[in-house]
Amino acid sequence: MIKTNSVPVLLCCSAVGVLLCSGTAPALADGPGAPTAPAPAAADGGGVGGGSLAPAASEPFAWGDFTWLNGANRQHAALLDSKYFTGSFLSDVNYVWDFEHPIDHTIVGSTATFRTGEFNLSFLGVGGDFHWEGARGRILLQLGTRAMGIARNDGSADRGQFDLRDALRYISEAYGGYHWDIMHGINLDAGIFMSYIGLFSYDNFENWAYQPSYTSDNTPWFFHGVRLQIYPTDRLKVELWLINGWQSYAQFNNMPGAGYQIAYRPKEWVAMVFNGYGGWDTPPVTTAGDHKGRLRLHSDNSLLIRYYNNPGGIFSKATIASGSSTTSSPRRSGAASCTTRGAISCWRRRAPRILLIPPTPTRSP
Repeated sequence: MIKTNSVPVLLCCSAVGVLLCSGTAPALADGPGAPTAPAPAAADGGGVGGGSLAPAASEPFAWGDFTWLNGANRQHAALLDSKYFTGSFLSDVNYVWDFEHPIDHTIVGSTATFRTGEFNLSFLGVGGDFHWEGARGRILLQLGTRAMGIARNDGSADRGQFDLRDALRYISEAYGGYHWDIMHGINLDAGIFMSYIGLFSYDNFENWAYQPSYTSDNTPWFFHGVRLQIYPTDRLKVELWLINGWQSYAQFNNMPGAGYQIAYRPKEWVAMVFNGYGGWDTPPVTTAGDHKGRLRLHSDNSLLIRYYNNPGGIFSKATIASGSSTTSSPRRSGAASCTTRGAISCWRRRAPRILLIPPTPTRSP
């Protein structure tokens, strides 16, 4: 097991994102909790900046401005949108100084920073979304140290033949699916997709802090399998997963994993998210310590509140977030150290986080 120590670090980073959405968020609300009417529809078109940028009236969560949420894109408009494809480009470069001065410049224990005393290309993502009538798909390729650091944490790739890490490490997301205009939308996708357990986005520029929290660094960034997204209303999302395992390219043994996410935003100034996962994530071994039948259970729940909103001010928004994370799982590298009879059973209450957000433009640069 790799053991890590908390050390002070100085972090400078630059994330240049052209995450080109197929819709635009509404204008900022007038006050805390005040919902905003959807923007008027744009003229149809194609090419750079073309396409219909306004969300449909029934599009989930389109009735308010939720760019203040941790893990949410801060952009308000698509730049490269067309009838069939919306492009995406992200470059994430950081410079970290570790005051412990590791002799080989290696930082251990983080999924965002890997080198100290050097400029580091952490993530370079290129791809986009395909959309034609009900058909949908996404491909986002990744290069940089995250392509190595995330893939090496997957123990399922050591089971059986074929080098799954090399085969899939350069893919951050790749899935295809279909959309039905039922209720406020139903999506069915299969492939590799982001999990969004633990509030933090895989794209660091979308987060309140560049370095993910300890909880988020030890919850899965991606899933490999099938997901079903159901939007009963424009304020509620129910998502179900049937996947290979906990951030794994393959199955750890002969059983899959399953889980859910429920996201509820009753007002523009409050958001709740509830995640649950269960899976058999212990690889089988030939020794007497074979615990492949052990079940991992994980629950991660959060509440976010925007208690101050002053568009155009020196500080445009202020928010607070709190939540809890409960895990019962096999001991593994990078996991918590509380254990009972060979299994981990932990409960963590995340301390409230407070964020002050400076003014942001109403359209992406």
